[in-house]
Amino acid sequence: MMNKDIFNNEFLRVVAADLDYIIKEWGPEIDDDSLRRDCVVLRRLLVEDNLGQAWRAVGFEKQPKILTPPLITIGDRKSADFTQAGGGRYGGVEIRDVEFHLGSNPPGEYTKNGPGLYVKKELPSRMARKPLRLSDFLSSTCITVQGIELLRQDLIIYVANTLGGAHIDRERDFKKQPKRVAKFKALDSILKTTETANKEAIYYELLSIGQSIANSRDTHKLMKRIKQIIRE
Repeated sequence: MMNKDIFNNEFLRVVAADLDYIIKEWGPEIDDDSLRRDCVVLRRLLVEDNLGQAWRAVGFEKQPKILTPPLITIGDRKSADFTQAGGGRYGGVEIRDVEFHLGSNPPGEYTKNGPGLYVKKELPSRMARKPLRLSDFLSSTCITVQGIELLRQDLIIYVANTLGGAHIDRERDFKKQPKRVAKFKALDSILKTTETANKEAIYYELLSIGQSIANSRDTHKLMKRIKQIIRE
């Protein structure tokens, strides 16, 4: 039987290795298929709470905090056809707080971007990222599609469980996930049709989530502490 301390240290080592992988590999040139394959790492760290468990296991209190751009819209985001928090860096571009309206020009600061498509003008770069506890980060809205709100954890599970991160669900069998029927169908509707920063919007948001974790001070604080424990 494995010694408990050895097992705990191995768990911490794996978490640190996974974080190091996200930091090194989820850069501004990563392609969508790599993000899809790597989504299981993000699911393990965030949805399965390996990051939070490691944080507490090394003696830190409460939860790590993640800096992330909040999803802010000029008007009621439920009236928009599509909104996205964004904030990731891809190909030298960083886009935050996207908002699309189809049809007539909505009130507010919008520019026309094709027939019947209006896009909210880019927010100033001084818009601060908001520190969120890990659980609040996961349960915060990152995308809306015609009023349906998608949480960050919903997006991770969608890519991992249906697009081939871990599984490919061609039949869209929602028996095991009945509460996500409307959410997953909403994401289905923008797959291959909506881009942000010249990247599939779904994968751009996934990249933004991963980079928020990679850039968190608490992530680096945790990794430093794990290295100290393993050396002892």
